[in-house]
Amino acid sequence: MDHKDVRSEHNPQAMHDGIHFFTDTLDKKSPVSPHIHQLVELLYVTDGSALIVSDDTQCSVSVGDMVLFRANAVHSIYPTDDKCVFSVLFISIPHVISYAYKEDGMRYSMLLSRFHATNKTVWRKDECSHLGIDRRFNELKTLSSETFLGKDILMKATAAIIISSVLKDLSEQDNANEVFADSSESLSKKMDDAILYINEHYSEDLTVASMAERLFMSYSYFSRNFKRVTGRCFKDYLNVTRINNAEMKLRSTPKSVTQIAMECGYNNIAYFSAMYKKLKGISPTAARDTEIAN
Repeated sequence: MDHKDVRSEHNPQAMHDGIHFFTDTLDKKSPVSPHIHQLVELLYVTDGSALIVSDDTQCSVSVGDMVLFRANAVHSIYPTDDKCVFSVLFISIPHVISYAYKEDGMRYSMLLSRFHATNKTVWRKDECSHLGIDRRFNELKTLSSETFLGKDILMKATAAIIISSVLKDLSEQDNANEVFADSSESLSKKMDDAILYINEHYSEDLTVASMAERLFMSYSYFSRNFKRVTGRCFKDYLNVTRINNAEMKLRSTPKSVTQIAMECGYNNIAYFSAMYKKLKGISPTAARDTEIAN
């Protein structure tokens, strides 16, 4: 897996005091392949549409939508129009925590770095308008092209308003208390490590037992906490990860369905096809035919 976010090379401006804002244009031939970084990324769509994937969750976004990529989440972006234009805001977690009262710092960190399947990752156009997020991104875009004393302060203040709106909204979700239930940094780190390992080694023969042993945890303790953190049992998470990667390969490579199945950890082609249809609502062969027709 390529861990490098090549978009950072499009804009040479160094990250300033924990925040970095830029605009970017992608097309179908230049998707952002799966990668990770320790920064929180907020991506606001200003033109076109794209399929975004974060860990094992994927959805389509279009103009006016905003996506949250949590720190250390494996994520990728696949434009579905001829071009897709984004405003991108990177924020470091230490920068966010610097605004917090001491007792709230851990909560900020957990909401922005721990993947949880039922946590919100997309804010639709109406929500962005209601929260004023659209206006703030437009302000950042305008500010980024100006030069005046105090510009850096105003950009940081605007970024802080955006992230505070996101944190407030996340804290009001039904599962917020579940996310805060276990603030153990060591357990959180182990679950993050498990998620990253699965996304890198999904083609291999992975089991609950092997993962538990790898993390020096008991079978039941790992299994229970993995489901609590991701919202899925290990087997379901692994299948979703494999099928999402298979879908990306069907979209972006000429490889045969059989070859893609093997590369995604399925030795039984019939089982792969059944699982693909169960999760995607269409067979892999039909998906490939649809992609070729487009």
